[in-house]
Amino acid sequence: MIPLIIFVVLSLLTWLIISRTVTGRHLYAMGGNETAARLSGIRTERLKWLAYCYGALTAAITGILYTSSIGNANPTTLGIGYELNAIAATVVGGCSLQGGIGTVPGIALGALFLRVVIDSVAKTVKIKSDEFQGIVVGVLVVLAVTLNELRGQRAGRRHFFAGGLGVVTWLNLTLLSGVLATIIVSTHKLTTGIVVSAIVGALLGTLAMWERSRRS
Repeated sequence: MIPLIIFVVLSLLTWLIISRTVTGRHLYAMGGNETAARLSGIRTERLKWLAYCYGALTAAITGILYTSSIGNANPTTLGIGYELNAIAATVVGGCSLQGGIGTVPGIALGALFLRVVIDSVAKTVKIKSDEFQGIVVGVLVVLAVTLNELRGQRAGRRHFFAGGLGVVTWLNLTLLSGVLATIIVSTHKLTTGIVVSAIVGALLGTLAMWERSRRS
């Protein structure tokens, strides 16, 4: 109950800072284009200091709660893979990895969705569920980033897989998914990486062909 209360309080505080203060608007501006924000008179160095300090504070609170929950504090094994979960929650919640886009309610919903997915995998897969959880989270990150980028490209009337750069994008996303899967799992790394790369590559390839057919 206490972690939930802390989560709600921190979420409300973060939402107030981001959405209802000048500092929050400056953070969005800096995330969208740091150079333009600096040239417009925003003190970007102070804003980055604030953002890093606030992130360190919330990470420290999370570490304290997690350590208290499991009753163990082993820095070599504790929290491995959680950084990927944090990235997945933000991108699934609608944030852009390039910055300047995202909301606190969206991140909260993304974290809730990711928790449901991880728990579902743990209850469905009884053997080596941790490996499957890592694969699922990695695929979710790649798909969420791709969909967010497609949404931005559609708003600008541009294409995600246009020309030779589109082929490079497809190749990078395919290889990235395989590398993530290889890093996450502890056994059968090569096989898992190849399978995940093949699945993601096929999905993105289908999307690329659909996009090209619409242009023609």
